[in-house]
Amino acid sequence: MKKQKIFYLLKRYPYIADAIFSNRSVADFSISRRKEQITIDSSVTKVISLFELAYSTETNKFTKEIIRSSVMEGNTDLESLHLPKLNQLSLNTYRKLKQDFLDKVYALCILHGLVSQDDILNG
Repeated sequence: MKKQKIFYLLKRYPYIADAIFSNRSVADFSISRRKEQITIDSSVTKVISLFELAYSTETNKFTKEIIRSSVMEGNTDLESLHLPKLNQLSLNTYRKLKQDFLDKVYALCILHGLVSQDDILNG
């Protein structure tokens, strides 16, 4: 699984988590009037569980709030940045904290065998 695919799945986390919670095999949703569909298979479930593991062990309160708002609730970065708990952060700090967390999830995916050597070298 390529890095872009993992980040795509995390960007669609609210829809995937809802499908998993409802025991559906497919997450159907529309974004900007474009219908999308993600099949919930073992690799998607594993990425989501690794994301939730990383989130549950995160100790930085700003990072936790960023991820809760932007990934788990599906808010845009600007919407998240204007939350009272995060409005003291600069845009660069916000982006760095978010990217560092997403890189941690990617590293967990590598550790658990979801990313092949070719994906790392060519992606």
